[in-house]
Amino acid sequence: MRRFAPIALAVAFGASSFAQSGAPSASSLAARLQQRYNTIHDFTASFTHVEQDGFRPQKTTETGQVKIKKPARMRWTYGGSKNEMIADGTLVYWCDRANRSVDESVIPTGSDVSTAILFLAGKGDLVKDFHATLAPVQPASGWRLDLVPTSTHAEFTSLSLMVDRDLKLTGFEAVDAQGATQTFTFTNLKENVGLPDSDFSFSPPHNFDVHFIK
Repeated sequence: MRRFAPIALAVAFGASSFAQSGAPSASSLAARLQQRYNTIHDFTASFTHVEQDGFRPQKTTETGQVKIKKPARMRWTYGGSKNEMIADGTLVYWCDRANRSVDESVIPTGSDVSTAILFLAGKGDLVKDFHATLAPVQPASGWRLDLVPTSTHAEFTSLSLMVDRDLKLTGFEAVDAQGATQTFTFTNLKENVGLPDSDFSFSPPHNFDVHFIK
């Protein structure tokens, strides 16, 4: 995978108290998820990432580990390639070890959720910044909430969150304007573990080409 397109969203939701019988409304589910997300300061998880572009049926599957800390810090480490995406609170780096290159960009300021990563970084709001609907077909053991960003500047056209009946995040799917789909599933998710800021520091390796992306 060259880079996240859109850069991946991941939201850590813990247990809540929706009744096991009867589907919630989309608005109430979004509000509960946002309320729970506000209590999450950091988390770690194992992930599986399946990527498919909008023009070919082939899929690419990778696995790895992720660390997230508000505000605006994250580290996605891919197990096979050892590639990484790091956000240190100010800058985002995509480190491609096979090609010995690093792409660097500035994390957007303000609260507009222009990329999916910004909600993960503590910006944006599921209720205010998205139109929410329930998927017509729901998982047997959870809920799927479909979200369309209200911002015309968003780099993704739709986002779906998958949670279990206790509102614990199990995965998400994001689709961009070209039809490319990014699907993530999570296991071993641990919330509020007290991650230090040093876990998100990064310096480009020696002799890597560094490109600044506007």
